Amino acid sequence: MKLSYPFLFFVWPALPTAVQASHFFMQPRRSTMQTDRGAVPHQTTSSMNPIHPIYAKSLVSTRGGACQDTDMTLFIKVGVAAVVEAATMLGALKLGKLLTGKFPSLPKLPGNQSIPELVSALAVTLGSSLFGSLAEGGLSVATRQLLEPNMTPGDPIWYSNLKKPWWNPPGWLFPIMWLLIVKPTQAWGIARVLKVSDEKFPWLPLGAFTGHLALGDAWNKVFFGMQCTGRGAALISVFYGALLASMRLFFKVDSLAGKLLLPSFGWISVATSLNWSIFFLNKKK
Repeated sequence: MKLSYPFLFFVWPALPTAVQASHFFMQPRRSTMQTDRGAVPHQTTSSMNPIHPIYAKSLVSTRGGACQDTDMTLFIKVGVAAVVEAATMLGALKLGKLLTGKFPSLPKLPGNQSIPELVSALAVTLGSSLFGSLAEGGLSVATRQLLEPNMTPGDPIWYSNLKKPWWNPPGWLFPIMWLLIVKPTQAWGIARVLKVSDEKFPWLPLGAFTGHLALGDAWNKVFFGMQCTGRGAALISVFYGALLASMRLFFKVDSLAGKLLLPSFGWISVATSLNWSIFFLNKKK
């Protein structure tokens, strides 16, 4: 069977992430059930029936809170972590390229696409945060303590209670865009860059793009984990700039690879605008 989008077969490992993302973004606002500072989140004074135990457990699992580091210290830590994560992802892509050269007799996908190269591209785009965790696992305890931001616990329903612009996308759209459009096209673009580069490994374009992915994971930690709208806005701007640089470099290698990053450009433009809008709407909070 001829498949024009073979990468969709590899999307299934990321479905748990989609479920978590949709659950988070679609949490209802609970302005009438606010908890007292220091109280357990699911112990409210409401006369409503008790919250379902599974939902209560998700509320108790706090995503994060305020960051106690200075701006400079935080961004240095985030930058170092992003570089380490990007280097780990580059290693995975390099492995895919090496396997393709070592086993030229392996069957090809439609378009003469190498399976190891496509699998490594999918692993990087769908599991970038896992590469960050692997890199952290290789560091000593002292090094991890030095690089990890100093945080205090935060409000688990923080995002739901933020003011948002009138054009705020519905929660269900986020996992659809990321998992069914943005991530698969990113993986296809990376695979194209690996394919057309022949024997040489394209360090510059893939280095820029893995840096972009690592900055995206860093933004998640700062915006959602540390609940910092201002620092998140600054970081997502760098994340956006890294995407623009990656697009330019991809176009130089292969025009189709560059075009495959256009969905990312469109959606991340929305995400960047949303972050800055939230920052300005909630400056007094």
